[in-house]
Amino acid sequence: MTSEFSLQSRNISFEKNEEIRITKRTVTFGYDVYQLRNIVGFSEGDVKTPNVIPGQVLWFSALAGLALTFIPGTSQIIGAIAVMTCFFGFLINVNRPNKYGLLLTLNSGDKHLFVTAKKAQVREVIMELYRFMEMDEEGVQVITVTDNSITIHGSLTGIAAAGNKKSNLSNEIR
Repeated sequence: MTSEFSLQSRNISFEKNEEIRITKRTVTFGYDVYQLRNIVGFSEGDVKTPNVIPGQVLWFSALAGLALTFIPGTSQIIGAIAVMTCFFGFLINVNRPNKYGLLLTLNSGDKHLFVTAKKAQVREVIMELYRFMEMDEEGVQVITVTDNSITIHGSLTGIAAAGNKKSNLSNEIR
């Protein structure tokens, strides 16, 4: 099930262009280090981004522009320009790109949101994290989150006899 996260939420800290490093014992990003057992969960969801141009500004400008179009003279041109500008502002707000998030929830109640534009990659990362947390071998998973992508890279220690590469997971044998 997909949740919806808001960038203005008070209980979620927004993390931008981060690298998350996960071992069997710790989760690290930026200057924050957490024990893996303190992680309640990883989840994905849609991120509700604010409008580029506030709706109140568009409404006020549209109403002022309409009022000016009824005054004869040069104010009609200014009113028409204001109404057209509001229309384009509305189109910009409607057509803003979708963002998706990887939400890291801790047992302390803290939540950290990593935002990207790729929903399918967020799901792949969550599945790879699940597999990593369930396996017995030691290793490190590194998640790189940018505005346009989210990738996971893992390194395994030990002997690898066979494997497959279905996602952005890359194995480095030491």
